[in-house]
Amino acid sequence: MKKTLTSVSVIAGLCAGMVCSAFAGPVESGLGKTKVSGLLQIHYTYDNGANPMNMFRFRRAEVKVSGEINPKILWNVTIDPAQVNEDVTRKSPLQDAGVTLKHCKYMALDLGQFKVPFGMEGLDSSARLDFAERAALSSVFKWSEGRDLGMMLRSDFKIGDVKIMPFLGIFNGEGQNRADLNNGKDIAARLVAMPITALQIGVSHYNGKTGAAEAENTHTAGEIRYIMDPISLYGEYATGKAGTTNKLTYYASAAYKINDIFSVAARYDFYDANSDTSGNALADITGGINYIIDGLTKLQLNYVSRSEESLSVSNDIFRCNLQVTY
Repeated sequence: MKKTLTSVSVIAGLCAGMVCSAFAGPVESGLGKTKVSGLLQIHYTYDNGANPMNMFRFRRAEVKVSGEINPKILWNVTIDPAQVNEDVTRKSPLQDAGVTLKHCKYMALDLGQFKVPFGMEGLDSSARLDFAERAALSSVFKWSEGRDLGMMLRSDFKIGDVKIMPFLGIFNGEGQNRADLNNGKDIAARLVAMPITALQIGVSHYNGKTGAAEAENTHTAGEIRYIMDPISLYGEYATGKAGTTNKLTYYASAAYKINDIFSVAARYDFYDANSDTSGNALADITGGINYIIDGLTKLQLNYVSRSEESLSVSNDIFRCNLQVTY
């Protein structure tokens, strides 16, 4: 394993070096300022479950170009060729593409394709995660982290000493890079409050219809996060309905920063794909260690112990993520 990880580190380092060198000089822009950035994640996964997996893969290969026409008009385009292989339903590597208008002091309007404002961990940058994969709320149910075409109003202000951040969006409801299949529009709303700098609490709700048959797609979530260096504590609880099926998931995570190089993290993650019947629930206990190479360039090692509500099987998972940002 040590020899394999060393080889992967060398390959990733060479790739990142070539990319950074290519963008080291000034970027010419037709109008305004332009910035190029990106994220490269190489995963190794060993899963001895019902469908055994022992493979390397590009988890992410994001390239983002963003800029501003002026301080009140911003734009961004992100592509990720790796996601076409990650999700066979995707027809395009296009990830995000949009314009942000900031003509009001306390409000911004986003138009285009971007993350739907639901949940907490799914909206965090993939480069800043404590684990190689997000919890089931995002990775299994796809309720958080999902992208769609639409528009969103967001704000950031204070009432006394409490910071308030509301989000309200209208979307097609079919997911990214897909045409709308019905005449309705989906609504997503999120409200976050920070009574003190270390504490964040919030609630989200999504209400919509999916596909030509207009299948129900609704879910609600609560979130909490407490960060007091070197400790981070956070979790979410969500319930909803997909079609006629009720679903439930929740998780609790803790991370501890040992020093500027090493941190450790643990998570309990419960998810039930059909809470109306028994025997569907799963629970994952994940333990991980993060080795910070430089800034957000890091190596993550995770072990997932999985337990089933019904039949117990041997399906634990080992994950390794080598991440390079530029």
